[in-house]
Amino acid sequence: MLALQDQQDAGIDIATDGLIRWADPVSHLAGKLDGTRIDGLLRFFDTNFYFRQPVVVGRVKRIQPLVLEEFEWASQRSLRPLKPVLTGPCTLARLSVVEDKGAPTERLIMAYAESLAEEVAALASAGAKMVQVDEPALLSHPADMAIARETFALIASRKGNAELALATYFGDAAPAYTGFQALPVDTLLLDLTYSPA
Repeated sequence: MLALQDQQDAGIDIATDGLIRWADPVSHLAGKLDGTRIDGLLRFFDTNFYFRQPVVVGRVKRIQPLVLEEFEWASQRSLRPLKPVLTGPCTLARLSVVEDKGAPTERLIMAYAESLAEEVAALASAGAKMVQVDEPALLSHPADMAIARETFALIASRKGNAELALATYFGDAAPAYTGFQALPVDTLLLDLTYSPA
């Protein structure tokens, strides 16, 4: 409730639930998917924040809601529209380790995307007007832009009337800006401290 109140007091138009229940932006989602187990701590990009790394042990599949229940709880208590936040498939895949070393990264990215698309469909059905997908790994792995077009097309196909927002951070978005414009998203959210231009 306090996170919602703080955002309301700050005049934020579209709030989040504050991600208060998240231990980190990776294991909170990947730990709820079939085919993964959560392992030790690693540094989250170039920060002093750590995440528990997913280990992919089988076929990645959504078997339960990821953030749907949190969104519904917060929506009932917020005076502002809420946007649920999901860590994107490229970032989840890049921060995972695969037990089967022969599994290509693209296949894992698409498996995460399929799970996230199901969650986006559930969130849209629950009344989400906007869903934010965070993809900081796209800035450190620009070659993933081609697969990102496929993953966002899949996710966008399940968003119903909700807007789909792509958020990037921890890197300069200017070199990737043209690629971001080609993605089937409604809104781009860029961290301008890394991209002053």
